[in-house]
This record gives sequence, C-alpha cells and structure tokens, in this order.
Amino acid sequence: MDLYEGAFEKIKDVESKRENPDLDDFEEFMRKVEEVNKMVHALTSSNKAEYEEASKKASAWLKNQKKGKSDDKELLEEIINEPTDGGNHKKKINKTVINENALKDEKTEQSTGLDNLNCNEMSQEAFMKSVEEDAKKRSEDRRQRKAESDVIKAEASKMFAAKDYEKALDLYNKAIEVRKDSYVLYNNRALTLLNLGLNNRALNDCETALKLNETNFKAAALKAKAYFQLGEDEKKNEWMEEVRKMFPDRVKEMEEYEASWSEETE
Repeated sequence: MDLYEGAFEKIKDVESKRENPDLDDFEEFMRKVEEVNKMVHALTSSNKAEYEEASKKASAWLKNQKKGKSDDKELLEEIINEPTDGGNHKKKINKTVINENALKDEKTEQSTGLDNLNCNEMSQEAFMKSVEEDAKKRSEDRRQRKAESDVIKAEASKMFAAKDYEKALDLYNKAIEVRKDSYVLYNNRALTLLNLGLNNRALNDCETALKLNETNFKAAALKAKAYFQLGEDEKKNEWMEEVRKMFPDRVKEMEEYEASWSEETE
C-alpha cells in the first residue's frame, strides 16, 4: 500500500468507528473518500500534467492531514465518550491511550514514508539494472550482426573483384539485411548497382549512406556519378558544387574521378 492509499484507508478507519454518524458527518466522510479516491487514480495517470497536478494536491492534502491531527483526536474522544446504558453514563476517557495512539499514528506515517522511499530506491535500482542489461544485450547483438555481415561482405567483395556484379549484389543485399546501419555496405552496393546500370537504386543507396555518415566522401562521389549516368547534368553539377563545399581538401580527387567517367564511356 503506497502513501496515498494509506491516507485513504486512514480516513475510512477513523470515520467507520462512529456508531451513529449523522447525515452531515456521513456526507463529509464521503466527500473525503471521493477526494482521496480521485487523487489516487490521478497519481496512476500516464498524462504527465495530470500526474503532476495530482501529486501537488496529494502533498498539500497530506500536510493538512498532519496539521489536523487534533481533529482525529477529537473523533477518538467522541467515540470513547459516546453514551451507554441509555445515555446515563459515559466511558472514561483515557488520555494516555489517546496520546499513545497519536504517537503510534505518527510512527506509522514515518514508517510508511520510509517504506515508500525504500520501494522507490529499489524500483530505481531495478530500472537501472534493466537498462544496463538491455544495453549489454544490444551491444552483443550488434557485435554478432557485424561479424555475420563481415563474412558475407568479404564474399561479396570477391565477386565484385571477379566482375560478377549480379552475385556481388545478391551478397550485399544479404549483408545489409543482417546489418542495416553500415554506411560501408551501402557504399559498396551503390558501386555494384552503378556497374549494373541500376542508377536510381544506386542513387538511393548513396543518399542512405550519407544519412548514416555525413562525412562519407565515397557516397558523395558515387552520388555524382549516379546523376552522370542518369544523364541529369544539372543535378550532377549542383551536387558537385555541394561536394566541393563538403570536402574542400578533396576537390582535386573529385575532379579526377569525374574525368574518369568520360573515359569509361569512350
């Protein structure tokens, strides 16, 4: 039972001890029950704003309960002093018992607060442990996927060197299926696609590779070649200008690469 549910039970306990509550008292009791019930439900809300508002109200309510502890004492006195035997006698008030009960309530509240704090600490520890375990699992999964894709990539490179571009493409497809976050694999597949004349697909791979790594010079160069092979000279020239800005120290290299395209078509 959490701190707020404990407050709810406390109200019910005190008020239920009254043997003959009148209508006003009963309505007041129901008002308190409804008030606490709303707070408890709001504190479980997934809506951040609603939760924060309920938390403020709950804290204020608990402070008021502590300030109003004398009211609880008066209720207890009233219960003990209620008439018996036709109303001719009253039970004797035991002030010591009342004070002891008040002290007991205070200790119970403190204990509940500590228990709640310990529970929160345990929850935080459990959460951090879960995050750590998840991170380790993801890291191991990435390591395994990289190892598997590297094996396939090596075979694909052999096929590319042998100019078996179709087989190389099939292998690069499989490698990317295993590891979708490797810009190197997209670079290699883009080059393979260009050799097969699949220029639009190559262009898409270049753009994906650049999203994964903005400083990826090879993808930038291959993108320019894809525009060239598509016959889109205006887009190629615009992109070449972008490449010069992105890689000012590799302008000469890019110009030499561009010159080689014309030689390939001769």
